[in-house]
Amino acid sequence: MVVIKNGGTVDSQGEISSTASDQQAPEKRKNTNSLLNTTKTNLQNISGKQLSPDQQDMVRQIRNYMHRSATADHEGDIQGAYNLAVKAHLLSEELIKP
Repeated sequence: MVVIKNGGTVDSQGEISSTASDQQAPEKRKNTNSLLNTTKTNLQNISGKQLSPDQQDMVRQIRNYMHRSATADHEGDIQGAYNLAVKAHLLSEELIKP
Protein backbone atom coordinates (compact mmCIF):
# COMPACT_ATOMS: atom_id res chain seq x y z
CA MET A 1 0.00 0.00 0.00
CA VAL A 2 1.30 3.48 -0.97
CA VAL A 3 0.33 6.46 1.16
CA ILE A 4 0.48 9.91 -0.44
CA LYS A 5 0.65 12.64 2.18
CA ASN A 6 -1.34 15.84 1.69
CA GLY A 7 -2.48 14.72 -1.75
CA GLY A 8 1.04 15.15 -3.13
CA THR A 9 2.51 13.14 -5.96
CA VAL A 10 5.92 12.54 -7.35
CA ASP A 11 6.29 14.18 -10.75
CA SER A 12 8.93 12.30 -12.69
CA GLN A 13 7.98 14.13 -15.88
CA GLY A 14 9.68 17.28 -14.61
CA GLU A 15 13.05 15.61 -15.03
CA ILE A 16 12.28 14.40 -18.53
CA SER A 17 11.13 17.79 -19.79
CA SER A 18 14.06 19.48 -18.07
CA THR A 19 16.48 17.13 -19.79
CA ALA A 20 14.78 17.70 -23.12
CA SER A 21 14.98 21.48 -22.72
CA ASP A 22 18.63 21.20 -21.66
CA GLN A 23 19.32 19.33 -24.88
CA GLN A 24 17.52 22.02 -26.89
CA ALA A 25 19.35 24.91 -25.20
CA PRO A 26 22.31 25.11 -27.62
CA GLU A 27 19.98 25.16 -30.64
CA LYS A 28 17.73 27.77 -28.99
CA ARG A 29 20.78 29.96 -28.24
CA LYS A 30 21.98 29.59 -31.82
CA ASN A 31 18.56 30.66 -33.13
CA THR A 32 18.47 33.57 -30.69
CA ASN A 33 21.88 34.79 -31.81
CA SER A 34 20.89 34.45 -35.45
CA LEU A 35 17.74 36.50 -34.90
CA LEU A 36 19.69 39.18 -33.02
CA ASN A 37 22.34 39.36 -35.74
CA THR A 38 19.72 39.71 -38.47
CA THR A 39 17.96 42.38 -36.41
CA LYS A 40 21.22 44.25 -35.97
CA THR A 41 21.78 44.12 -39.74
CA ASN A 42 18.25 45.42 -40.33
CA LEU A 43 18.92 48.35 -38.00
CA GLN A 44 22.21 49.09 -39.79
CA ASN A 45 20.37 49.10 -43.11
CA ILE A 46 18.04 51.86 -41.97
CA SER A 47 20.66 53.96 -40.20
CA GLY A 48 21.02 57.35 -41.79
CA LYS A 49 17.47 57.25 -43.16
CA GLN A 50 14.86 59.78 -42.14
CA LEU A 51 12.54 58.04 -39.69
CA SER A 52 9.13 59.16 -38.52
CA PRO A 53 8.54 59.52 -34.78
CA ASP A 54 6.69 56.18 -34.81
CA GLN A 55 9.62 54.50 -36.56
CA GLN A 56 12.04 56.03 -34.05
CA ASP A 57 9.90 54.56 -31.26
CA MET A 58 10.09 51.19 -33.00
CA VAL A 59 13.89 51.42 -33.12
CA ARG A 60 13.97 52.17 -29.38
CA GLN A 61 11.67 49.22 -28.70
CA ILE A 62 13.81 46.94 -30.87
CA ARG A 63 16.96 47.96 -29.01
CA ASN A 64 15.14 47.44 -25.71
CA TYR A 65 14.10 43.92 -26.73
CA MET A 66 17.64 43.16 -27.88
CA HIS A 67 19.10 44.35 -24.58
CA ARG A 68 16.53 42.41 -22.56
CA SER A 69 17.21 39.31 -24.68
CA ALA A 70 20.93 39.52 -23.93
CA THR A 71 20.20 40.01 -20.23
CA ALA A 72 17.82 37.04 -20.15
CA ASP A 73 20.39 34.85 -21.88
CA HIS A 74 23.08 35.96 -19.43
CA GLU A 75 20.74 35.06 -16.56
CA GLY A 76 20.09 31.60 -18.04
CA ASP A 77 16.56 32.31 -19.30
CA ILE A 78 17.10 30.84 -22.74
CA GLN A 79 13.42 30.75 -23.70
CA GLY A 80 12.89 34.34 -22.55
CA ALA A 81 15.95 35.45 -24.52
CA TYR A 82 14.60 33.73 -27.60
CA ASN A 83 11.13 35.24 -27.24
CA LEU A 84 12.56 38.75 -26.92
CA ALA A 85 14.84 38.18 -29.91
CA VAL A 86 11.82 37.13 -31.97
CA LYS A 87 9.96 40.30 -30.98
CA ALA A 88 12.94 42.48 -31.88
CA HIS A 89 13.37 40.70 -35.18
CA LEU A 90 9.72 40.97 -36.18
CA LEU A 91 9.69 44.69 -35.43
CA SER A 92 12.89 45.21 -37.41
CA GLU A 93 11.41 43.36 -40.39
CA GLU A 94 8.37 45.63 -40.19
CA LEU A 95 10.66 48.65 -40.13
CA ILE A 96 12.60 47.75 -43.27
CA LYS A 97 9.52 47.07 -45.40
CA PRO A 98 9.36 49.44 -48.36
